[in-house]
Amino acid sequence: MLWLIAVRSTLILLVAGPALAQAPARELDILHQVSEHYSGLKSYELRAQVVVEMDVQGRKQSEDLSLLLAGSQPGRLHEEVQHPQQGSLRVSDGHDTWTYVAAFSQYTREPAAAPDPTTMDSAQVASAGIAANLLYTYRTLDRGVKSARILREEPLRLENRARPCYVMEIAFASPPRPAGVEELPRLYWIDRERQVVLKSQLHFRQSSQGHTLDRTETVIFTLASLDRPVADSLFVFHAPTGAKEVAHFSRPGVVDLSGQPASDFTLKDLSGRTHSLKGQRGKVVLLDFWATWCGPCRMQMPNVEKLHNEFRRKGLVVYAINQRESAQTARAYLQKNKYTTLALLDTDGKVGERYHVTGIPSLVVIDRKGVIAAHYVGVHSESDLRSALQKAGLK
Repeated sequence: MLWLIAVRSTLILLVAGPALAQAPARELDILHQVSEHYSGLKSYELRAQVVVEMDVQGRKQSEDLSLLLAGSQPGRLHEEVQHPQQGSLRVSDGHDTWTYVAAFSQYTREPAAAPDPTTMDSAQVASAGIAANLLYTYRTLDRGVKSARILREEPLRLENRARPCYVMEIAFASPPRPAGVEELPRLYWIDRERQVVLKSQLHFRQSSQGHTLDRTETVIFTLASLDRPVADSLFVFHAPTGAKEVAHFSRPGVVDLSGQPASDFTLKDLSGRTHSLKGQRGKVVLLDFWATWCGPCRMQMPNVEKLHNEFRRKGLVVYAINQRESAQTARAYLQKNKYTTLALLDTDGKVGERYHVTGIPSLVVIDRKGVIAAHYVGVHSESDLRSALQKAGLK
């Protein structure tokens, strides 16, 4: 699911800060009209092609996928990523929500409507889906602007019609990013008549150890329908042929460590202090293997943080074991999101290998005797984690 993760992670990075109002009045007025247009939506249907291009020291590669995002009140949602190997689908009819992952050929069903992505704030969208992040970006396009200018006017074809667009270059006051990552000014193609975004382009540059990675992400809309009727059929889930309904997702071939003795390890935290698993014998331990670039990890961490705060006085120890990143990168992310769980650095991934970490997030719950009570791969609900902690003897 790497490309799906990449898309979600990037959209999360789009969230900007308070308005700085340092752009010309005309440009700011256009951005304000766009923000107003995407605010208070009763329904929407967006279809787009996403092209991701990377250039590493002259070696180029690209990947593309299709998005179909639709919603209508109350609580109906269709969020689909179309990709030959790594597609996904989330559908809510207002009463139940189904999530399908093509790579696993599995789907889940939850008796709850999807949250409304048109009204979420910045804290909520950080762990929400693509629709929530994309709509939040456009709802807040007039915030955090350092500079904006109209480069030119250019038509784009949409629904068999040429739409005149402003091509705007916008620089934002970006939130903290991992060391060495720079975001260049973004480009937006804005429909001159409707104040709707028809195309966007983001460019990131990362430098590390003398190497430079350039990553360009282009979103081109083939349909941008706002506050128009949406077909009821989009909110009906049909299980793909061969798909299996499961309580939670599990990657095929993943080893379940439940019931086995937990492998001891010693790792350093962000301040250089050492911590060993053996030293926590007699306590319930939750291991959360994660990384800052991992979209599903971002979705999982709020639940882990919540349980850490609730049960730490009852003997729960949480180790957020970062996979193969620097202390600076992990610290910046944790501080930005105000997480208080103790982060340990598995810089060479050896501890992850001992726990058969083939995908993240991976979560391991260890009981007071040092035996693994539960082993999960992928995003899991708060209720799943509570059940695992109870099984390990934490009440």
